[in-house]
Amino acid sequence: MKPIRTAHIPGLALCALGALWSGCAASGEHASPEAARSALAGALQARYPEITRFELAPLSAEARRRSAAAPSVSGFEIPADVALEKRIRIWAITAGKDGANRRAPWWWSVKAFGPAMVARRGLRAGEQVHPTDIAVEERDLAESPGLLLTADPGVGGARWRMTRFIRAGAALRRSDLEPAPQVARGQEIRVSVVSDAYAIETTGIARDEGRVGDVIAVTKPGTSERYFAEVTGEREALIRGKP
Repeated sequence: MKPIRTAHIPGLALCALGALWSGCAASGEHASPEAARSALAGALQARYPEITRFELAPLSAEARRRSAAAPSVSGFEIPADVALEKRIRIWAITAGKDGANRRAPWWWSVKAFGPAMVARRGLRAGEQVHPTDIAVEERDLAESPGLLLTADPGVGGARWRMTRFIRAGAALRRSDLEPAPQVARGQEIRVSVVSDAYAIETTGIARDEGRVGDVIAVTKPGTSERYFAEVTGEREALIRGKP
């Protein structure tokens, strides 16, 4: 038997069995829009614990009309995998004249506030990001569910760069940052030439950007003669044998 998960909200009992959250009025009470709001907030909080607060408002005409007819609503159905979106539909359980239960859609507008990383200044595409360039602020994560960067990816301990221009005060998406390469195009780098008989070091100009393990084109300073080297570290590359 699948386990039943229960959460208690004043005036409402919630449980999740399989793929469905269900809410029903407790102690003989009839469900209300406020109870539906609490049920939806509880289901969302269970899926998105990083959210610090929700602002939920009835959106559909059905939900608003039932504010005056709450006694006809006996409970609610909310998918256990309810997604964080700007508009969410739940189902109100109502009793028909024949006594049979019916499901009526209730739509809600959703604002879900939580931490998000924002740019403290304008950042250009390709620019390296430093810890002082970003900060944590509370933002509505329902505007871009799953896309915003909600925590520092480790800017202080690794090299990151922007993938597009971001204005000051804008929230960063996960795709806005990428690991910066150890070697940048046009950068002067140290090249180690190693063979069984000798090991020497020289300098070169990187003609490609590259991360550790990448093979990039390099030229000797002041010439157009090219050779290839493997990136081994920050501004470092390796050649096995004579270039």
